[in-house]
Amino acid sequence: MEQIILVPSVHCKHGWLECPLIVLPFPNLKTVTTYDEFETEQEATPEGETHPLDWPPDGWKAWFVCSECGFVSEYLWWEVGWLEVPKSAPGKFHSSIDCFCIEFLCGQKNCKAPTKLHIQRNRLDEAGVRGLLSEPFFIGSLPCGHDFPSLPLSEYKIHKVIGPIG
Repeated sequence: MEQIILVPSVHCKHGWLECPLIVLPFPNLKTVTTYDEFETEQEATPEGETHPLDWPPDGWKAWFVCSECGFVSEYLWWEVGWLEVPKSAPGKFHSSIDCFCIEFLCGQKNCKAPTKLHIQRNRLDEAGVRGLLSEPFFIGSLPCGHDFPSLPLSEYKIHKVIGPIG
């Protein structure tokens, strides 16, 4: 029987493009053969360890950028789905390999609202994120309601996401 990995993901909210799913970071996802097996593992998860199906918690929200179209949008806990990915190689699957967090203050006059956006793309690195920030790639509104600002690259703090976004 083919093994699968369930990976947390959300759909791009831009709507007019058929963008790929946005894979959310979650390290060390488990390999199973059926969804029922995945649910059974959830019940046997040791205390203090987060099972993928217990994440995200109620009330969770995060801002993501679609790696295809650049649309910036907020996602809530109930919008997270679990994508079945066929396991094609031995070893652990890490969905956080190419996810980065971009932190900055809104650049609009009289608004310095802190902003934290996440972007996931295959083979993305910090230089690639900086490249996207220097292009007119990002579209949509920030959490404060303003359009994506054009700031000097030194104004953006970028770091790799290691675990689930809290």
